[in-house]
Amino acid sequence: MLLYQSIRKCTISYFKHFIEFFLANKNIESINNHNSKCIEQVAEETFTHLIDIRSKVLNVDDYTFVLGEDGVHPSLEGYEIIERTVTEYIRDMIDHILPPMNSYHQC
Repeated sequence: MLLYQSIRKCTISYFKHFIEFFLANKNIESINNHNSKCIEQVAEETFTHLIDIRSKVLNVDDYTFVLGEDGVHPSLEGYEIIERTVTEYIRDMIDHILPPMNSYHQC
């Protein structure tokens, strides 16, 4: 129950700050930067792993190509970057959790 209350508090706080920021500043890049900071804060406060997708998108030569028409949500190419990034993260996590396959004893 405590975790639920913490997540709920962070979520309400996140959306309140995001709406205030959005109304004050209609610049998409500023909104994206603010959105990322809020997500990082919620992850930190809830002790949640955060997969850094934004930096992968920004490392593309023309990152506007991986954003949809609204400038916030991903395009098809953006979703492909998300897929690769999440897959890579899961593989890295598995490698850290499971021992190498050659270390298993055969029956």
